[in-house]
Amino acid sequence: MIFTPPRAKLARVFALLVAHAMLSLTACAQSPRATLNVDATDIPRRLLTARMELPVRPGALDLNFVEWTPGNHNPSGPIQNVVDLTITDDRGRRVQWTRDPEKMTRLNLDVPDGVSFITVDFAYITNQPSVVSRSTDSYGFPTFGGMNWNTVLFYPGDVDKDEFIIEPTLRLPDGWTHATSLDVAREARGEVMFQPVSLAELVDSPVIFGSELRTYTLDTQLTDAPHYIHAVAPFASQTELGPERLEKFGYMVDEAIRVFGPFPYDEFHFLVMLSDDLPGLGVEHNESTFIAFRADRFINAEKDGDPIGTIPHEYIHAWCGKQRAPEELLARDYHTTADTRLLWVYEGLTSYYDDVIATRVGLMTASEYRDGITSRLADYQHRSGREWRSVEDTAVFLRFLRARSKHWYDRRRGTSYYSEGALFWMDADAIIRLGTNNERSLDDFCRAFFDVDVELPGTPITYTRADIVNTLRGVYDGEDWDALIRARIETPLEDLSFDHLATKLGYTFEFSNEPTAEQEKDIRGQRGVDLRYSLGFSTDRDGVITRILPGSIADEYGLAYDMRILAVNDYLFNPRRLRDAVDQSPANGHVTLLVEFGDRVEKKLLLYDGGPKYPRFVENVGAPLVLKAIIHSN
Repeated sequence: MIFTPPRAKLARVFALLVAHAMLSLTACAQSPRATLNVDATDIPRRLLTARMELPVRPGALDLNFVEWTPGNHNPSGPIQNVVDLTITDDRGRRVQWTRDPEKMTRLNLDVPDGVSFITVDFAYITNQPSVVSRSTDSYGFPTFGGMNWNTVLFYPGDVDKDEFIIEPTLRLPDGWTHATSLDVAREARGEVMFQPVSLAELVDSPVIFGSELRTYTLDTQLTDAPHYIHAVAPFASQTELGPERLEKFGYMVDEAIRVFGPFPYDEFHFLVMLSDDLPGLGVEHNESTFIAFRADRFINAEKDGDPIGTIPHEYIHAWCGKQRAPEELLARDYHTTADTRLLWVYEGLTSYYDDVIATRVGLMTASEYRDGITSRLADYQHRSGREWRSVEDTAVFLRFLRARSKHWYDRRRGTSYYSEGALFWMDADAIIRLGTNNERSLDDFCRAFFDVDVELPGTPITYTRADIVNTLRGVYDGEDWDALIRARIETPLEDLSFDHLATKLGYTFEFSNEPTAEQEKDIRGQRGVDLRYSLGFSTDRDGVITRILPGSIADEYGLAYDMRILAVNDYLFNPRRLRDAVDQSPANGHVTLLVEFGDRVEKKLLLYDGGPKYPRFVENVGAPLVLKAIIHSN
């Protein structure tokens, strides 16, 4: 086992003590220390109550609710769930406040003369996140819950998040235990008193709790830092994670260290909630993740071959996002607008490696990985929004793209800096491997870029676009990386195909009439019908059209979203019959649909004889099989 010195938390504590001591010596009468008491005993009824005592001085004061939550990259603070808010001074008198008309997350008030602290009391309604606050919201159920501290605190607008000190306390329902990366100072009678921390560390340290909380310790070889998986669910059986999966997660940790360098913290906690009543979510933190899955994900992981890819994704962020982050993405507070242009690195590089590492350690098979890539290429080459909106613009505009467009998504685009960003990094990996005869790879870029010492753990070293270009040049200087980024990331595309990428990987990208084994498995699991690459549309199980590819047969013949297919080739609709009609199209030369749209019924004759279409890679004989090299662990 390689020993990693436990310097991170000691350095952070020392820095906080120094900052507190220096601030207390200044002429400013306002102490940086506040107290926060959160009562979660009513969280089964979807309520948290909070009381904050904040040191103040007389005069104008603004209090901010966390707006730009780290990891969400959005102005996503769910202040709409704050209720029963009152502010009193140190004599118990009400202090009036008004909401800032330009920033809804800010309260403006005047502190009376002679007042040294104020008390802020409020309640928070859980379980009703917005689209952009899912991962940084709070949730409660009869036997478990999870809380993000950003939902239960306010902070003065003039403080630095790394210097403002808070003493947090959490009261839990009887019989519940908790898991978090925070250090406990004292615990008694259901109340947990944590060590004082900075505002930044508190917001960065979510907590899960419940009556049946289960903890697993991962077996790792390349770090001394303990890694834990904590899980809560409605029933204890749903938190069971088998030894085979635990072993693979241990391998995942080691493989991430091989790629990105020494693990940068003293410990790590995967905080997982399992429930069908929760939205799927995941967000990264320095020493933990906050994740929710459907209730059966742990139990069925190995049986279904489920890589549970959110776990490696959020773990990789310990380096890509937490160890290093784009310049001006993270401000000294939580109300300054973030610069999100480089999320194709922050999220795109992470998305590339979550699948690569999952495949290297056996969380995903090579065929699953390959079929996943071909499906992504097929999907993106039909996404016409790429002709007018760049990948970079999806990052800049992400607050309006996080909610998926129900209609014509392919024209609008979504948060493509994740998956299309990942394809850029796959391309870069292939370029480096081909240019160096596989002696160097994107792994070398990651080690050079992320294996850095931070002055204060928890405060990332920032980077710019130029840093990315220069590090890539240092690994392989045979490519114009500046031009490639400009062409693939910063500019809308004229050619939507991915033939160039397939060729570099050692394959030809084409469509076949026969599905692979993995695609056949996917077909069996479909509730509706996916005919995107043949007729150009998808339906739900009732025949309602849910997706139409721009420029496809369906688009040409005027099929519409929410149109319902009543009959196929003169027989009543069912999913199997529609698939059979496409299978028989080479012989028939057409597919006939009877459709209902509003109060009209009409017949659609689609002239098509191509049969079903399934994307796949075909090996180019004699070409270097770069894709195989990528998923082979070094």
